[in-house]
Order: sequence, then structure tokens, then C-alpha cells
Amino acid sequence: MTSSLRAAGPSGLALVALMTFVMPPPAVAADTLLAAQACPAFQSIAKQTNPGGIRLTAGQSYPIVAQNKQPPTWLQVEIEGASPKQRWVAISCALGDTTPVPSHGGTSTAGAASHLLALSWEPTFCQGMPGKAECAAETSQSSESKQLSLHGLWPEPKGKYYCIADAAQKAKLAKLDSKGDWDQLPDPGLSAATRARLAAVMPGTQSMLERHEWIKHGTCFGGSPDAYFNRAADLLEQVNASAVGQLVSTNVGKPVKSAQILAAFDQAFGDGSSAAVAVSCKTVGGKGELSEIDVYMSGDVAGSAPLSKLLHVAPPHTNCSQGLIIQPPR
Repeated sequence: MTSSLRAAGPSGLALVALMTFVMPPPAVAADTLLAAQACPAFQSIAKQTNPGGIRLTAGQSYPIVAQNKQPPTWLQVEIEGASPKQRWVAISCALGDTTPVPSHGGTSTAGAASHLLALSWEPTFCQGMPGKAECAAETSQSSESKQLSLHGLWPEPKGKYYCIADAAQKAKLAKLDSKGDWDQLPDPGLSAATRARLAAVMPGTQSMLERHEWIKHGTCFGGSPDAYFNRAADLLEQVNASAVGQLVSTNVGKPVKSAQILAAFDQAFGDGSSAAVAVSCKTVGGKGELSEIDVYMSGDVAGSAPLSKLLHVAPPHTNCSQGLIIQPPR
């Protein structure tokens, strides 16, 4: 099972790091380039001509229409508003675990791999992290005291982390991440709408959790930061709006059993859905308290398919074996 520790990180600002992407096997294809930085977009590779002084916008995706060779060093993309709109950009300008479309064409398979949706019960998490900003601010009226929160959306298998081609940059960011220096990680550059939506479902944004999640997991997702976090929020919201969310919200401070949570998944998403779910708890004072619910998925996770169509049998695991408390804030 993939794990991702939420360590404390100091507040502050960070410059956006310059990153390039990993080139996976040619069989994996994608049809867009996700810009890592504001690279110049040339009409001619050889002459380096750039009518209009066009540059990419970091964090924005552009359709790929051609490549200069296999494997490519330059990609031709379409940029709306540019004249001509087809421009060449260096492959080092791309971010994400994707491969350009082969010269003979191909079909996008981005998001077709397995993923883990990690949902946390924030009051239990905050018992051991009282100094974190989101925990200090938590009250019985906070949304995270009434519903499951987003921990992360993790491309699987375990070890598929930090999809950044530049080895030195990858090592630097991984080290900062492991130390909890999240303020020194690059800001994903989310839109105001995405940032507001994420703040409502991921309390850890108050400790810059989104920077950790993007660098470690989101760069392996195969899409823009906005697409990655909006999809994660969408999947969480489907759970909170279901019988699972109702079970949790109506039993705060009360004992339930893992079997009840699993049964709620079967009720909400179809018989057998519970096979895709792992329930974790933390033992406090001899009692098990709900800690996290992990949901395993496969298929077009990056698309718009409902959660019920994505559930995939979880690897061997142990659910909490006894009744657990859905711990209220303290």
C-alpha cells in the first residue's frame, strides 16, 4: 500500500522550480504538453524565429501536433492567439509523466493506470499534530469535523513518485519534501477557483500539503495541477455525498465497525465495491479510532468516469478488526 506522510512544513514563499519530464516507454502516449515554465515558442527550430515573442504559460496545457524525431528533443504545439499558432518548444519545457504522440499518431492513455484515493478523518490525524495550522484551527463546526478530507490521489504502483526527468532537480525536490520543507517546493500555480475548492476539502493546504502532493504524486498523474486536484476533489465529493459520507457524518463521536463502512461502500457504489477499500485506524487508549479510508481504482481515473466505474480490488491488507470511534475534534 502506498503511504504518504504528512509532515509539518514551515510557512513561506517558494520560487517555481524548473522541471523537465520523464520519458516513459513509447507505448504510453499523450497528446498534450504541460508547460513547466515560460519557454519561448519558435516558428523555426533552426532559425529560432519567434514572431510576436510568444512564450508558453507555466501550468498550461497545449496540444502536441508533431515532434522533430524519435525520441524527440522538440515538440510542435498549437498556441491559440499566436500567428502562426503552430510553434516549436524544447522538450525540457514539459512537465509530467507523459510521452508525446508518436509521429505515426496514437491514442492517449493518460490516466489509465492504477491509482489510490486516500481519504483521511482529520480529527484523528490532528490528535498527533496539534501544532499544525489546520489542526489549531479545527473546531466542531469545521467541515473536516463532519466529512472525510482529501489526503491525496496517488498514481500506483508504490514508488511511482517525483516524475521529473532532471535527476539533480528530482533529488533536490525529493530531499526537501522528505524533510517537510514544503514552503521550498514549487507552488502548483492553481487557479483561484481550484484553490478555493481544494481548501474546502483538503485542510492540509494550510500547511502547504498541496505542494507535497503535486511534486510527489501529481507530476505522475499526466495532467495539469488544476486537472489533478479537481479530479481528486471530485472523487472525494462523490464519497462524501454517498451512504459512506452519511455514515461518517452521523456517527461522529460514536463507535462503528469497519464492516459498516465497507457495507456503506457496497450500498453506495454497487455490490462488491468494498473489495476496493481499506479502512485504517489508530489505537488510542486501547480503542481504535478511524484514521484513513483508502480506495483503489483503475481505468480512466483522469477522465470523468464516476467512482463506481473505477473501483479496483485492493491489494492484501488488514482492516481495523474491531469497532472504531469516529473521533470528534478535541
